[in-house]
Amino acid sequence: MPFLPIKKLLSADPSHKETKNRLAMLYNNKGVSCALQGKKDDAIAAYKEALKNKEDFSEAYNNLGAAYVDKGLIDDAIVTYKKALEINPNFGEVYNNLGVAYTKKKGV
Repeated sequence: MPFLPIKKLLSADPSHKETKNRLAMLYNNKGVSCALQGKKDDAIAAYKEALKNKEDFSEAYNNLGAAYVDKGLIDDAIVTYKKALEINPNFGEVYNNLGVAYTKKKGV
C-alpha cells in the first residue's frame, strides 16, 4: 500500500477507514524510529496514536509492550501484550515478549 504525502494524508477525511489505517502505520513507524533513537516516551506516544486510529493493530500493541518493558513498566507491558494476542492469537513474537515480561516481573 503506497504512502500518501503526509500533509495530504493528514488533511484527508479522518473518519475514512483507509486514512485511519495509513495514519496508524505512520504512527507505528514513527514509534519504531523513536524507540531506535532511545526516545521511549515519544515512542509510547506514537504507538498510542497508532492505536487510536486502528484499535485492532496487533503490531502496534506489541511495539507498545516492548516500549513499556524498556521503561520498566512491566505490568503495563503484560496487559498490552495480552491485548495483542486477543487480536492475533497466532502472533508468535508476542508470546516470546510476554514470556520475557513475566520473567522480568519475577526478577529472574
